[in-house]
Amino acid sequence: MSASFRAAIAYTNSTRESTHLDTDPLSPGLHNFSTGYNNLTYTIFGTGPSLVICQVPGWGIGPSYLSNGLAPLHDSFKILYFTPRGTPPSSRPLDTLEMSSKHMVDDLEILRQYLKLGSMLLLGHSNGGSIALGYAQQYPSHVDKLVLLDHELQGFDDSATYIEFAMKRKDDPVYSAALERLQTFKADTDEKMQDELNGILPFYFANPTKFGAKMLETMQNMPSPWGLKHQRAADRKRPTYLVDDLDNVTAKTLIVVGREDPFCSVKAAEKAHAGMATSSRGCQIVE
Repeated sequence: MSASFRAAIAYTNSTRESTHLDTDPLSPGLHNFSTGYNNLTYTIFGTGPSLVICQVPGWGIGPSYLSNGLAPLHDSFKILYFTPRGTPPSSRPLDTLEMSSKHMVDDLEILRQYLKLGSMLLLGHSNGGSIALGYAQQYPSHVDKLVLLDHELQGFDDSATYIEFAMKRKDDPVYSAALERLQTFKADTDEKMQDELNGILPFYFANPTKFGAKMLETMQNMPSPWGLKHQRAADRKRPTYLVDDLDNVTAKTLIVVGREDPFCSVKAAEKAHAGMATSSRGCQIVE
């Protein structure tokens, strides 16, 4: 545990007592708190009896696509969408190397302590699933249930699946155009990011005509190119090998994966399932 992480925990716990005596940090709406190093935000939807902590991906996409996509669950659950460092309105760290997934795992622990939770029902999609899985490995006693939706498995090389999809889709006019944009992807401004995202998004869907536009509708703001650039760079500098510590997870786990996902693949989901099958209190995979 780094000195800065210990200091952030102490600072957050002290300010929790002094600044929120008259407010409910689990009430619906937008909330923020300071770690002393970063200002972090989360949004709560729903009024159900069970609290779900949803980790938003770390590369700048924001929570709106998740809160809109999971809206049917808001009648049954209270869902907290945790916006990571570097994604507005959470603040950017001064040191861009602190944009790593490892730092975002630590932010989840700061959030847990800030909310005074014992253990959590933790959910994550894509890179958010990778952060959630990393947390479940590092803090197994603090995760009661874990839900991974088409999650990234850092440290697992599944480039063969991407190549397989690229070859299968290269002659389709919609997919081939998106594939070409993927291969030349470069976004250094918000406007360029929006243009690039519009171009590559069809490659992510089994039915891009139906679901590509729907995905864009759920996003209230375009992803930040700053977040994408610096999370990638920080994770390259300080890589996370989740595949090596799957047996650390003790939470009851549900893995949901789609067969038409070229990035967060069935093979990655099956690898995670196999690694957690004996250590967790039950691990189920659903396609």
